[in-house]
Amino acid sequence: MKLLIWSFCDQIKMNALLRTFIFPIAYLHTFFMQYKRKVDFEVRVNGQVRKLRWGLNQSFDIQLQRIKILDATLFTTKYVYLHSENKPLYLPTFLGGTLYDFEVHVPFALQYLEKEIINFVNQYRLPSKRFTIVYIYI
Repeated sequence: MKLLIWSFCDQIKMNALLRTFIFPIAYLHTFFMQYKRKVDFEVRVNGQVRKLRWGLNQSFDIQLQRIKILDATLFTTKYVYLHSENKPLYLPTFLGGTLYDFEVHVPFALQYLEKEIINFVNQYRLPSKRFTIVYIYI
């Protein structure tokens, strides 16, 4: 009987010892898998419009997919000339085009996430592109 009790105690000690060795490995595995999911997502998203839209919808509006990216609306070109000249001169696009290169259309319900959306778009957009957020009522 004494031998059985000793065997049982050894089994408990062995389980505790194995758990102390396995716990850090399990923690590292969990940490690695979370990191892998994050990096896989970051690799999938880039500055292309469809991939940026997909990333925004996956991050902020996964169920309804209402976030859209559209080209900015162009202003009408202005004529610069004197009446006596009768020859119009158009302003170039860098003088009279748009203030922004594209617009991110976000539902009004997601207004509280504005800073996160701006940071997300800034992370993936081209540095030369300017954007604005337009809230839409859906």
